[in-house]
Amino acid sequence: MYRKSILTIILLSFFIRLILLCIIQYYCYNQGALDIVGDGADNLLRGRLISDFLHDRSRDLPFPLRLGYYNVTLISIFNGLFLAFFGYDTTALKYTNILSAMILAWLTCDLTSRIYNWKAARLSMAMVLFWPMSIGWSVTGLKESQFNLS
Repeated sequence: MYRKSILTIILLSFFIRLILLCIIQYYCYNQGALDIVGDGADNLLRGRLISDFLHDRSRDLPFPLRLGYYNVTLISIFNGLFLAFFGYDTTALKYTNILSAMILAWLTCDLTSRIYNWKAARLSMAMVLFWPMSIGWSVTGLKESQFNLS
C-alpha cells in the first residue's frame, strides 16, 4: 500500500514537471531563448561550448575556458558531456534535472521511513516534490536540483 502511494506521488509530480517543461520550452522557442532564467541559459551555453570543444568543432578554446575557470561549474561540464554524447537537445538535458529531483524525493522518503515511519516519509517526499522552488529548479537549466541530489 505504501509503495503504491509513493509511486502515485512521484508520477504526479513527474507529469506536472513535464507539462511545465513543455510550456517553458514552447515559450523559450517563441522568444528565441535557451532558458527563461539567465543562469540556466548560461549553463546551457557553456555546456554547448564545451561539447563543441570535445567534438573539435571549434579551433579555439571554448569561451568559458578562455575566461579561465570563472563560472565554469560542474553543471556546465556535465551539460557539455551530456551534449557531446547525446547530441544537442536542451529539452533532453532538462530531463536530467527532473530525474534528479525524483531520485532526491525517493531517497528522502527512504531515509525518513527508516528513521521515523511511513506517514512521515510520504509527507517529506511530498514536501520535496511539490516545493515551488524545487519544481522551478527542475524544469530549467539551473544546477540546484542536481546539487541537492549530491
